[in-house]
Amino acid sequence: WNVHDDASSICGACRLSFSSFRWLFTVTSTKKCSFSSHSASSKFLRQKPRKTQTEAEEQGLNNMAESDIESLVMKISDGLYAKLSASMDTKLDQIVKSVSAVCENVKVLERRMENAEQRISDTEDSATQLLARLEGAETRLNEALARLEDQENRSRRNNIKIINLPELTEGDNPKEFFETWIPKVLNMKVKKDRIKVDRCHRSPGQLRPDATRPRAVYVRLHHYEDKQLIMQSARNRGEISLGGSRIHFFEDFSPALEKKRRDFTEVKKTLRSLGIPYRMLFPAVLRVNHKEKVHVFKSPAEAQQFTMAVQRDST
Repeated sequence: WNVHDDASSICGACRLSFSSFRWLFTVTSTKKCSFSSHSASSKFLRQKPRKTQTEAEEQGLNNMAESDIESLVMKISDGLYAKLSASMDTKLDQIVKSVSAVCENVKVLERRMENAEQRISDTEDSATQLLARLEGAETRLNEALARLEDQENRSRRNNIKIINLPELTEGDNPKEFFETWIPKVLNMKVKKDRIKVDRCHRSPGQLRPDATRPRAVYVRLHHYEDKQLIMQSARNRGEISLGGSRIHFFEDFSPALEKKRRDFTEVKKTLRSLGIPYRMLFPAVLRVNHKEKVHVFKSPAEAQQFTMAVQRDST
């Protein structure tokens, strides 16, 4: 229902009723005034010895008209009051029902909101627990990966990698070739001028047709001491050439560790240009000897800061 329309209709009815009442009141007042003037004239006539029959009839009619008007006004007032009361009761009942429905909907929404808040709280608690478990699992995974990488590098500790050795230099029997060639090219003093090699191969297995450089050679030595002696001899020997190609000897590491060690390349170039001796330690640590002091760097950034400071001091 429309409150504005109903209120307008009620107000209209009230204006009509009050207009009628005002008209009746005006008529009543006029009659009263006529009655008052008639009473005054009656007093004057009472002083006369006689009253005519016509005047008595008019007075009776006036008294009857006044009582009828008063009765009619009372009936109209009672009727208006009854209609207004019934209309207001009906409208108020509708308002109460609407408000009750709204209150019930609000209560339903409150219950749903409480349930939603509880579910959100439970989800946050579960997420916190899962996050803690995930962090723990991530920590354990990193530890496992670190141990796995360490085991892989330890399994390669007897390996050496030879770079830029021309293809087919080792012939049909690579193992026999490297057992005698390595001590010879590095001027190593070993028993019977031989070292014991378990196995050796080039990687990748197949030479690509578009390859411009020889494949790397991986040699696994039987004794770790022979591997250490080879690396020391290669550092002491300096430049090693074969067939016009410069050959390099490196330790064999996992790809991840090789990347960590390769990050020190620029720093090592700077150290060589400054004439500062250095050495790479396992797994990826740079040791520098400068002014009778030993400096150890575990990250390229630290080593870069050191070289910059040395350059400033030298200028």
